[in-house]
Amino acid sequence: MKTSSLFFILLTSGIFLVGCEKKTEAPKTNADLNQKIDKITLLGFEGPECVAIDPVTGDMFVSNMVYDDSKEVKERYWGDDQTGYISRLNPDGTLKKKKWREAIGDTHLSSPKGMIVFDGKLYVNDNSRVMVFPVEGEEPPKIINIPGAQLLNDLASDGTSVYTTDTGAGKVYRLTEEGAETIKAPEGMNGVTFHEGKMYGLSFALHEAYELDPTGKEEPKSLELGKDMKNCDGIEVADDDTLIISDFGGDKIWACRKLEDGSWKAKAIYNGKSPADFAYDRKNDRLIIPSVLGHNVVIIKDIKQRIAEK
Repeated sequence: MKTSSLFFILLTSGIFLVGCEKKTEAPKTNADLNQKIDKITLLGFEGPECVAIDPVTGDMFVSNMVYDDSKEVKERYWGDDQTGYISRLNPDGTLKKKKWREAIGDTHLSSPKGMIVFDGKLYVNDNSRVMVFPVEGEEPPKIINIPGAQLLNDLASDGTSVYTTDTGAGKVYRLTEEGAETIKAPEGMNGVTFHEGKMYGLSFALHEAYELDPTGKEEPKSLELGKDMKNCDGIEVADDDTLIISDFGGDKIWACRKLEDGSWKAKAIYNGKSPADFAYDRKNDRLIIPSVLGHNVVIIKDIKQRIAEK
């Protein structure tokens, strides 16, 4: 029975238990770490890479790459094979429509990755172009082609404009009515986010987090977190300025807090297979984490508590 034809919801607290009392001591092993977290596991996806939340409805969108393990890495995750699709979920994680948007007719959706809902539209990175779908309605998507773009990955907004990262070119682009403006970024640029006027980004290749200049004038500034991480993927910032980073190769979600001496301290708040471009639901204090290799999406809660614990 293929998991791609099913959508299960597994409610777990500890080891496949519901409502199990949480441990209060700090986790010492990966098993202890997962036992501390109440989680919901959603199955039936096909290479889910990103989760985006509609701030109006609370609905969640999941990009499915539908990759082929037998192919080389670039063709596996970036192939123009028109097999990808976007799933739409209700705020509680139940399925609204598995293939909400897919490759039909002139809509070519191949390996969708980063997404963001901005101004009533869902922006989706699909290899070398950005597709813009109306959140409501059946209108065909607007296609934004960026000259020279190679491997578009994550998307973010500063509240005014939408930005997309290019992992292949090591760039960030600000989308404009005329096209796109280039912003300096590190090699292997992946995750990107904004918080209180600051722009943060991740290098998948260099295993590092950076503060970027949204004007494009200054060089990226390394935060020197690389010693703890293997492959930085998604990034968000908590209200207390803690960086929340998914480590695709390290199978962890990290919480990174800045110390008084200016250095950063990282601790794992979740352990799970290949976490990618997660969504941070501030209203409900939870992370919605896609697992590319696990073909599932995990929802974990009590994020503020997890960050605050010593």
